[in-house]
Amino acid sequence: MENNETLDTYNRSARELAKFYARAGSRVSHIEQALELAGKNDGSGRALELGCGDGRDAIDIIKRTETYTGIDYSTGLIGLAKAFLPTADFRVVDMQNFDYPAHAYDVIFAFDSILHLDKESVKQLFSDAARSLKVGGVFYISTKYARGYRKEWKEDKHGKRLFFYYPPKMLADLSKDHYEVVTSEVKKIRNKLWIEIALRRK
Repeated sequence: MENNETLDTYNRSARELAKFYARAGSRVSHIEQALELAGKNDGSGRALELGCGDGRDAIDIIKRTETYTGIDYSTGLIGLAKAFLPTADFRVVDMQNFDYPAHAYDVIFAFDSILHLDKESVKQLFSDAARSLKVGGVFYISTKYARGYRKEWKEDKHGKRLFFYYPPKMLADLSKDHYEVVTSEVKKIRNKLWIEIALRRK
């Protein structure tokens, strides 16, 4: 991460931010799409979630997979996740420092999480995650959209956070060494434009 202010905000305002993001609604359709693209819509999939937050999407992933691991660098959010789903495998770890096990997962989810990484970090993340995805596995990402790459500091009642916005072509270019784009679309969520992109491991 570029600095610790974003992390401090998530730790300090974890409960309030979890309530705010819950208003975005269910991601079941995205979860099922990713599993289907990976050929794992039979409940046998192994999933990793990057930036799992308070576990709000974990419950729907767990119902549809054989194994699930969720990581987040916020102790505050992981605390909420463990209280919500006590038996789930949640870990406090930065996705940039996670020890990605070789060929361990069929699907990796990153909902609203790479938006805190700059383009150099995202490119490295694609490489790191590729080690853990089985060939044909899917990396499913939801992140903030912009016509051109840019960063923005946002300060509100929760605190200060740093965001990076991406055009879809840049994500395709940053990931092309290890993935092919399977689906990519721009959607309006919470009155903001978001990219929903599925990448398949070559």
